[in-house]
Amino acid sequence: MAKKDIKHAPLTKIKFQDPIFGIAFHPEEPRFVVGASTGNVTAYKYFVDPETGSCAAPEVVWTTKRHKGSCRALIYSEDGASVFSVGSDGVIKRADSVTGKVRAKNTESLPSTPSCIVRSEAYIAVGCEDGSIVAFDKTTLVEKHRAEGAHDGECVNALLELTHQNKHSFASLGSTTACVVDVRKGVKSTSDDQEDEILCGTMAANDMGVCGMSQGQITTWTLGFNDQQNRIKLSEESIDAVIGAEDDYEVYAGGGEGIVWLANVKSGKKLDQFVHSRNDEVSFLDLDYQYRLVTASMNSLKLWPTAEDEQKQAEVAAAKGAEEEKSSVPTGPPRKKHKKLKNKNHKPGVAHFGDL
Repeated sequence: MAKKDIKHAPLTKIKFQDPIFGIAFHPEEPRFVVGASTGNVTAYKYFVDPETGSCAAPEVVWTTKRHKGSCRALIYSEDGASVFSVGSDGVIKRADSVTGKVRAKNTESLPSTPSCIVRSEAYIAVGCEDGSIVAFDKTTLVEKHRAEGAHDGECVNALLELTHQNKHSFASLGSTTACVVDVRKGVKSTSDDQEDEILCGTMAANDMGVCGMSQGQITTWTLGFNDQQNRIKLSEESIDAVIGAEDDYEVYAGGGEGIVWLANVKSGKKLDQFVHSRNDEVSFLDLDYQYRLVTASMNSLKLWPTAEDEQKQAEVAAAKGAEEEKSSVPTGPPRKKHKKLKNKNHKPGVAHFGDL
């Protein structure tokens, strides 16, 4: 059971004028990028004070019109030096993450509207709405391989890297199935029909995949992705985003209710919860470079404190309370009050100015 008595407050939050379709946090620095429905990509920086656990409002570093249509997905390179983005215009671009300047692009290889992006040891891979998966060179963005026909031509909702098999393999999640795909050879296997749409996925550990389902559950899978092994009910609404937590076999999952749960997928228990919004669904989840949880809807983003941040905040609040209590204690005898003399000529409610 979740610890409902625990209340978390976000470190900072941003509201967006235009709907956002993608977020990505830098792997090594307090920076992130946001892709919008307008095609704009905006980079931000933020600072969490290590002494107080507080965070000021994020600042814009750069913003640019990156795609002619909407920006559909974003991801950083392993070292954070580059940002990859894909748009509904069918273009994938690699840009310098500090300046926003485009370093490489491919305008011809995506067969349909892109839906998701993932970084692997060997490739930047993009899933598309027609069930295609295209693997690109990470530097030049030249197309290296293409696999087609996943999910009977339905949209690829998520891609997971399967490094335990080889650097060419991915799990593709979409419609009501999970597929194992070798981008050199195509679809290798397809799971049983789950009779429930698979909306998102992540790796909970090296030997377990976790999927978010449209009926409010997360399901666990062995890495053959033949069929689910277990399911955990979290919500009466869809689970639209899931991401592995800092500890193995723990995941964050959120969706239609606007709530994010921390769950242990081995024990099947809810461990904690974070309320992003009572009005908007949680569409995106990420972790920053210090494993702080990031939650986002299409209209807002929130950065949440770690346990260490909350401890610092509590210490600062306690010190402030002690200082205020100390300053409120009288330091000497009370001053004698002098009786005011009434002005007999002054009438209530009427201003009086003598000798004018």
